Order: sequence, then structure tokens, then C-alpha cells
Amino acid sequence: MFTKLQYSTFALAFLGTKLADGQAIYHDIDPDIILDEPYTIANLDLNMDGIYDFGFASFTWTLEYPDYDPYNYVQRLYVGPDSPLNWIAGSHKVYGTAEYNMYDVYFPFALNAGYNVNSTINFQNSGYQRMAFNSTYWLPSLEIWTLKDGGKWIPDVEDRFLGISFVDTLDCRHYGWIRCSVLDNGHTLIIKDYAYETKCDVGIVTGDTVGDTTGTVNITANNKLQADIFVYENNLSIQLPRPCTDCKLFIFDQTSRVILSQTFSGDYYTTKLSLPLGIYYVTIEVENTLTSKNILIK
Repeated sequence: MFTKLQYSTFALAFLGTKLADGQAIYHDIDPDIILDEPYTIANLDLNMDGIYDFGFASFTWTLEYPDYDPYNYVQRLYVGPDSPLNWIAGSHKVYGTAEYNMYDVYFPFALNAGYNVNSTINFQNSGYQRMAFNSTYWLPSLEIWTLKDGGKWIPDVEDRFLGISFVDTLDCRHYGWIRCSVLDNGHTLIIKDYAYETKCDVGIVTGDTVGDTTGTVNITANNKLQADIFVYENNLSIQLPRPCTDCKLFIFDQTSRVILSQTFSGDYYTTKLSLPLGIYYVTIEVENTLTSKNILIK
């Protein structure tokens, strides 16, 4: 999707990741991805298998008519799956008539927190789905202009959720969410974080970072522990803002398998890692407060 456009590349090298006592994987995109320039795109690889799952794009253009004086300024924010097997929750509308210029337009939902994303809601797999759009038609000689906007993410929609579903390389269908904000009357898209359920064909609630278990963890509570997590020469180091007792350390591989589980005390901890090359997810739990980060072993 969106491969023929001029684009900006967004590195997702330091995503906060959370998977503990549950079946969901949560990523905090740090820094947030911001699309606020014309003809820019971003793609997300949700399960980090090297295959993009969903793409976002900002289009802006002006249509001029050489034989007349009007022009039409158009701005749109799109999202779409990078595979026809991947879906986005939303609705669509048919414009035109069967005799002349009939076409479908797809509108992704802007879901509130607590909405159950599963097989019962309406999904669509169109590659270009309009989150927000607006256009201005201007006829200078008559000083006539019209303004039209639309989509479920306009004029300003903050901290709402896209409901998504994707299929991995093992043909497992996952359900998830992507939290976004659309500002400046549809001109700025901010992509903040996402989560998906690791169990096949099992839904997830928007805002939930734990998944199909006995409870949920609020996003804001999940990020309260400001810990520094870093790796140097395969030594994992953790610096906490305050000393703790019986802190929990979890390390997961990309299949969500726990490969290390330890407890430690104090405000600083380091351990030597003997792991194959790759990306791993580190989660620290201190008094029911979590912080997470992915690390690269090279």
C-alpha cells in the first residue's frame, strides 16, 4: 500500500512493549508517528515479522482548471491494510449511480475505549479508507467558495481507536487496536500505540493491554514507571527511579514466549544475556506498575 508516493520513513526501533500475565502484545510508539506534511506515509509491522500490516497516508493537492478560474483544494488522511487478508472496522457509502460514475468510499470507525473488537463488527479491506478529508472549491470571479469535510475522524478527534484484524504467517487471525488522534481539522494524524491479542480468532477491547485473561490494565497506569532499560554488549541494565523489593523482570521473544523471568531488588540491576540475534521485549513490574521496551541483540 502507498508504495508509489514520496514518503517519509519512520523508524519503530524503540517501541515500548507489554506482555505480562496475559495474552496481548502492547506497543507504545515512542516517539509518536506524526503525519502533518503532504504526501507522507507510515507503515506498521504489528508483530515485527518483517511484513507491513497497515499503512497510513496524508494526501494534499490542488485541482486547477485552465479554461476557467475555479480551483479545488483537497486534503485527505487515509489508512488501509497492506494485505487483503487484513481488515479495518468501519462503514462505507456508495456514491453516484449505476449509469454514471458509481464508486465506494470507506470510513474507518473512531472507536471509544472499551469497545470489543471481534468478528461481530463490520470490517473492510479496502486499501484506501478515509479517516478524514476536506475540500475547498473556490470561484474567484464570483467570490464563491464551498467547504466540504467528512470522515469519522474530523474535525478534531483525540485518543480514539482503529479496530483492526490481521493474519500472520501461520494463518492465525489476530484482533487489535491502534490509538490515534486527528487534529487541525483533518490535517494532522498522530499514531500513538497499539495492541493485539495473540490468541487466534479471539477479540480484544480497545485500550486493553492485557488481552484474554482476568482483567485489563489502563494505558496511562501502564506507563507510570519511568525506568531506563538499555543493552550494551549484551548486558541488560535497568535503572529505576526509586528502590524496590521483589521487582519482576520478563523477557519475551517475538512469538510471545517467555525466555527469562527473574526478580531483583534495589534501584539498579544488570544481567548478562546469552540470546540469539534479534529483537526481544523487556517488561518490568514494580508494585503492579509496568514499563516496557524492546531491545536489539546484535
